[in-house]
Amino acid sequence: MTQEEKKVRQREGKGNKTEAKKDSQDQQQDQDVPVEPKFGPRVSFPYQKVWSRCVLILGVLLIVWYNSKRGKEVSFARQKDILLSRTQNLDCANDYKTELATYPGCVPEKCGRVVTDKLVSNTETEVLYKIALNGMNLGGSDGGASILDLHSGALSKGKKVVKTKIQHAVAHHFGVDADKIYLTKPTFFSRMTNVSAKTISMVGGRVSMFTSGGENLHAVEPVTSGTRFALTVSFTCNPAAAIADPTLKTSKKRT
Repeated sequence: MTQEEKKVRQREGKGNKTEAKKDSQDQQQDQDVPVEPKFGPRVSFPYQKVWSRCVLILGVLLIVWYNSKRGKEVSFARQKDILLSRTQNLDCANDYKTELATYPGCVPEKCGRVVTDKLVSNTETEVLYKIALNGMNLGGSDGGASILDLHSGALSKGKKVVKTKIQHAVAHHFGVDADKIYLTKPTFFSRMTNVSAKTISMVGGRVSMFTSGGENLHAVEPVTSGTRFALTVSFTCNPAAAIADPTLKTSKKRT
């Protein structure tokens, strides 16, 4: 390599170093210039990190508390639902195995629960409500619950339409012979209020049918406002436990 080539390379190296120094100086100047926030100045106050962590922890605790209060229940039939028929099938309890030989044709082919809003009409619901209301006005409880034990008397209105509807619906949904299930005790009206009483939230005219074995555990909830009327209708496979369908007595005025 000649001396002239060495001198040229030395000049190029010095030029590159000079340019690198200028670039570093420009970058340093850019960093020293304050950058204005896009959405204005940031809000700051004493112990900002401490307060932000406290708010975050409080939010997490509220979420945990809210979820723990909700519970794990799943709504099967809500008040706003209008149900043609909603069914939940369950495995039958062992109770039925001992009854297979005693009551052939009456043991359910399947077990579970059914809810429908289309079995009893609004007119029939209104008639039953008036019967229950008039009967309880003659003597009700001072507490939250009143019972009107009429058996099937209240169901005999309109040629036993309501009782027959429920009887055939039970037979249809659970696979039993309608002629082999009999109305039995207890069959009664119950009136529940929010005065130290508990009830199941329902909708006017809604019918809930279920097999009565150990597979169908059920509970009640407190009434928070208003009054709930419920009609319990029981059926049995045992003819000896059956009750007759009495007629609804009406008073006649003498002329």
